[in-house]
Amino acid sequence: MRKWLVLVAAVCVSVSAWSATVSEKQGTVTMENGRIALSIALADGRWTGTLDGVPVFEGLAGGFSSGGTTLAGFSGHTKSEIADAFGTGVEATFALKAGGKLVLRLYDGEEFFIARLARDGATGVATLTGTFKSGAPRKVAVWFQDADFSVLKHRPLVQPLGDRTVKSAFSAAAWDGYDRPGLFVGSVGIEAREQTVQIAPNPSGLTFSAWSDLDEKGSGQPFAVFATRRLTQRMERYAALVKALNGIVLTDWIPCGWCTWDSFEDAVTQEDVLMGADFIAKNLRDYGFNLVQVDDGWQKGWRCSAQWEANAKFPKGMKWLADELHKRGLTAGIWAGPFCDEDNYTKWNDTTWGIQYPHFSEPPANPGPKEEYLQKFKLNKPEVLSWLQDQLKRYTHEWDYDYVKVDFLYNSVATPMEFRAAVKTMKDAMKPGTYLLNCNSYPWRVIGAGDGMRLGEDVKGNFNLSKPDYSIVSAIRGAAYQWYANGKLWIGDADQLHVVDPLTPGQARIWATLVGLSGGVVLTGDKVWEIPKERLDMMKAVVPAYGVAARPVDMFERYEQFPNIFVLPVPKSWSQDVVVAVMNWDTTPLKKSVDLALHLEVPADRRYHTFEFWTGKYLGVSQGTLDVTVPGHDVACVNLVPVQEGRPQVISTGRHITQGGVDLESVSW
Repeated sequence: MRKWLVLVAAVCVSVSAWSATVSEKQGTVTMENGRIALSIALADGRWTGTLDGVPVFEGLAGGFSSGGTTLAGFSGHTKSEIADAFGTGVEATFALKAGGKLVLRLYDGEEFFIARLARDGATGVATLTGTFKSGAPRKVAVWFQDADFSVLKHRPLVQPLGDRTVKSAFSAAAWDGYDRPGLFVGSVGIEAREQTVQIAPNPSGLTFSAWSDLDEKGSGQPFAVFATRRLTQRMERYAALVKALNGIVLTDWIPCGWCTWDSFEDAVTQEDVLMGADFIAKNLRDYGFNLVQVDDGWQKGWRCSAQWEANAKFPKGMKWLADELHKRGLTAGIWAGPFCDEDNYTKWNDTTWGIQYPHFSEPPANPGPKEEYLQKFKLNKPEVLSWLQDQLKRYTHEWDYDYVKVDFLYNSVATPMEFRAAVKTMKDAMKPGTYLLNCNSYPWRVIGAGDGMRLGEDVKGNFNLSKPDYSIVSAIRGAAYQWYANGKLWIGDADQLHVVDPLTPGQARIWATLVGLSGGVVLTGDKVWEIPKERLDMMKAVVPAYGVAARPVDMFERYEQFPNIFVLPVPKSWSQDVVVAVMNWDTTPLKKSVDLALHLEVPADRRYHTFEFWTGKYLGVSQGTLDVTVPGHDVACVNLVPVQEGRPQVISTGRHITQGGVDLESVSW
């Protein structure tokens, strides 16, 4: 079986040579690392902080819902040096006079600290609070995932903060201009402990709170608190921190290919799958298409039917189909909705429920008369977990599928930790090296308990920018607002790529660029055998996946619209190239001047050769700014190559939108 693996050279960012230290003088403990300095008064628990010598944190405190706070002071502290998968630094543990401990950590030269509260045997919630002194609020933009799951299923948005208080699941960020430090607060722990972050305006800047349920030992989840003028860049650093400290391991291949859903929905047949597979094997496989995923429609019953056997449209069975896909040099993918049964229209009772699930000890939960057909499985039941194991073993061990998409996971009955354990049970039951995609899940409960994450709702090939779901808007929000997590917390899936009519050529290019620069999954829902050559070439240009996501550098600046500027460093041993995509979401032409020093963090006098990928045009040498004009609903995808005098240079290639990122191994003269 052929599997594509893209190896991407990591961008090594040296934070500084500053070493973190801990010292005490006259009852005040100082922790500093050259960027962040924290001062903790032992007597009364007063706790403040600076960024590059400028006060940014005040009123920092922590406490337990069952009683006890840092404001009662500390009876003493200990300190130690740390060296772990993320880096080196120092840690100080403070004994609360009220009982319990506060653990603070600084890494060398980083713009954040980590704080965690714990007290043996405590129950309830641990909370950290503080004031962020960024200045009187002007037009604060906030990045957050609404704590109310029903709003957007814990998927992030960027909006004006105004005078409201924003409550966010797991993490949140706030920005008030390039001339001020921005704030990011996020959980470093990935146990499903209802981590929540709250941000509100304050006369001197912002107030923030971060809390989590205590675990069985009385420990809260650790939170990282960033103060930085490079907020989007440091969000990537945060994800790297979470990955390193939790040992998150993802599959070493990124799915790229075709999903049957948008082509056929649940009417898909065995013949349809093979028709697509034959075309891909002949025309697209060698470009990086590696997967055919059979979506809803193969199983008996309707949707989440809990009858995971092939129906009459797949007469030779699902193992036979996986074998056929493998014979064509493709990986095989399959869909399932394993956490519920929405196809049993007879209300469950003592005489009927056990027929379909004879080994379940009690019926699934029925949500009520409005959804009496929907039966939600209780994920704390050992027999349910055993049944889930059996299903995933069958898909990957017996039927030999390489990729499993599990959908509608929120339709279940479980505590957060039970939900996480059930997803991990499925992943652990799968054959090593296979890929688990969480779809319609609780994303912040399953970090490290799967490989891929659907970043939004279905897109359905719709370019209506006023339609929040079932349009490209879902893909924009996914690729733009969750870019930082790709390859670290999960492999991002912005849903299906579309390039066919009624999309205009420009709309097709912008969609292809958005998904292609997301660094994650590239799956199309178009009937690939019907795509005109010029549109099919767009798909060929965005696979295989590069593996690193482009950064939406103006995400906060354009908080009332969508980002225009996406920046992707494409470092090579012979040249430190950068791809800059300028996306025009309006119907009229866009003249855009990209500040290279600001958005690329390079010297203002650095000169670049510039080449636009889709038009195949050399744009000349840029210094200080990149100036482009982009037609309505279109994109400019420009490769910036640092000028090297006195030698030939490769400015671009036409194979892939990274322009040498996946197709050039070496260049020498």
